[in-house]
Amino acid sequence: MTLLHINNPPEVWVENWESVIALYKDDQQLYFLRSEYISEANLYFKLNEEKSAAFYHALELIRGREDLITFAWLWKCLLYEENSPTDAYDVASWPIPEVAMGAMAQMFPLIIAVSNLPWLRENYKMRGITESILFDTLSDIGIIMEESRKRTGVWGIENFLLEWLKNHFQGGLFRIGRLQYMPKKFDQHISVYRHMNTRMVIALEGECQLTGNFFEGFPITPLGRVLSKTVKLSLAEWEAVLIKGDFMLDVHIPRGGKLEYDLLDESYRSAMAIYPKLFPKQQFKGFICHTWMFDPLLQKILPEDSNLVKFQRDFYLYRIVDDDSVFETVFISKPKDLHTLPEETSLQRAIKRHVLSGKQMSSAAGFLLFDDFYSGPTYYQKKQGEVQSLLKICE
Repeated sequence: MTLLHINNPPEVWVENWESVIALYKDDQQLYFLRSEYISEANLYFKLNEEKSAAFYHALELIRGREDLITFAWLWKCLLYEENSPTDAYDVASWPIPEVAMGAMAQMFPLIIAVSNLPWLRENYKMRGITESILFDTLSDIGIIMEESRKRTGVWGIENFLLEWLKNHFQGGLFRIGRLQYMPKKFDQHISVYRHMNTRMVIALEGECQLTGNFFEGFPITPLGRVLSKTVKLSLAEWEAVLIKGDFMLDVHIPRGGKLEYDLLDESYRSAMAIYPKLFPKQQFKGFICHTWMFDPLLQKILPEDSNLVKFQRDFYLYRIVDDDSVFETVFISKPKDLHTLPEETSLQRAIKRHVLSGKQMSSAAGFLLFDDFYSGPTYYQKKQGEVQSLLKICE
């Protein structure tokens, strides 16, 4: 650490140092630091010449110093060795070798991220997952490198993106068609119920609370507004269809390509067919997603036939959060002077007009239950009025 000019290394490095060094047996374990490894891996990543050159340059720097080689082995073991509790690590805060690698320092976490490809290929083969899904999933590498370079001016990734790429290389995330999916336990403090006869769906704020023969709570409209009056749902008429602890597919929207509605539908259908085979012991209830694309205000500032609006309207929105994540995705960053925001696309122009009027952008979370998927587009939001009228019905 002294040689690398890294002061106050994370405690997890100190605690695991001896066990990590004990895992090293021979140079074959350093396969991921060879240029040949990246050349073979690039059959999956499909990086252009400039991005590949950044990998080769960074690898040459690492191979030229024993301290960097040891440092790379430490990171790889902590992230990918069996029984390593990586979820407990604050990888985003780990210091990178900036003094030793200079402008190439951000390539260091990326080299570690992609080091698990041999295991990943075997994992896909063992689970019967097609290579086409592997190719699609790993196409994120080039996309993420581009995003990071726009923010920082150099090739590589920021550490918080290493947290994200672990999902790809540990077999936790798959891109199926236009969308990415991750299995996730539903951990939100809402519960969702369906009327046994009308099939109407309603979300209540808070976890299941039984009062006599009733579920009771504050209803949430499909556009994410929590109503101020509680309702009581009879156990004889309503059933719980989504509660805390249920398994869902967490949806992520990778960059690259248009968000065409037909492609979304195709991706959902494929995911619903594939995931029960990949995880036969888990019963998935539906899709969940939290994104700036679910800001309800987008329905007002974008055209009715916008693919983004149609994507949003298929979900029941249950939580709205004020944040600026839209700027990172649509504009790369949020400038101090909002008048300088670019206006290259219709989406950029619409959002810029909106924020310049003094209004706040938001993100939102929503769900789409498998049982409601075939009920047609905008199923939940078409029933917006029904949810609000439920207050009177249940009085």
